[in-house]
Amino acid sequence: MSRCTPYGNSETFARCIYPSGTPKEQTRDSRGKPLPAIFKIVDPLSGEVVPIGERGEIAVKGPTLMLGYLGKPLDETLDGEGFCVTGDGGYVDEAGRLYWVGRLNDIIKTAARRVAIDSVLMSIPGVRVQTIGRAP
Repeated sequence: MSRCTPYGNSETFARCIYPSGTPKEQTRDSRGKPLPAIFKIVDPLSGEVVPIGERGEIAVKGPTLMLGYLGKPLDETLDGEGFCVTGDGGYVDEAGRLYWVGRLNDIIKTAARRVAIDSVLMSIPGVRVQTIGRAP
């Protein structure tokens, strides 16, 4: 038996979970199988959907999504399709399972724009930057 660890956050609630007792052979340490209309994985810089198996930023929408941040216009919180980008890195495998891989700390959100700091860091001698790349 596997330990079920759902995916969700305070802005989205738990949107992805397996029933308790789902065998590890089925979960493979994923967070569950999200509904396609509820989740997408996007490139953190362009906002474009990435191919299956490629790491990117988890974006979520649905009936449990927050109504917005106080004092921040909704168009700065949600994309054009109503998805909230979470700042969480992850990917979806060929079986449709969502894997959370951690926070995306190399992106700064400023003036409603996303700026990658890796290119700046890479210009510093001795600094090595790991990119999101392809999932294992």
